[in-house]
Amino acid sequence: MSTQNADRRKERDASRRRAFETLYEASVRREAPAPPDDPAAAALVEAVDSGYEELVSLIEPRLKAGWRFDRLTLPERLILLLGTAELVATDRGTSGVIAAWTRFADLYGEPASHRFVNAVLVNLAGARPA
Repeated sequence: MSTQNADRRKERDASRRRAFETLYEASVRREAPAPPDDPAAAALVEAVDSGYEELVSLIEPRLKAGWRFDRLTLPERLILLLGTAELVATDRGTSGVIAAWTRFADLYGEPASHRFVNAVLVNLAGARPA
């Protein structure tokens, strides 16, 4: 990976982290999220906030039979919402987006969350029209 690509990845990951932290804090406080100063993070937060129901409707059919979105842990829900929003709303490479949110699941989720998040996002990306 070139230095320029590594720098862009670090910037995108920093924006993703800010978006995750913003939504996590708002969820814990049961408040509407305040948009972060970072434009990329703000775009992700807005995509989740304004498109919540649509995003959940894309995620829920990809969960195990009998599972509901609201049964997932808060970090898993937020990571899936943000990952789905990024897959749907941007033209970034699918594998890079999935890998990034899988790393976040490894950091913030339960021990098996990264495998779960990866499977859901891969399934979602495979179902997207080209």
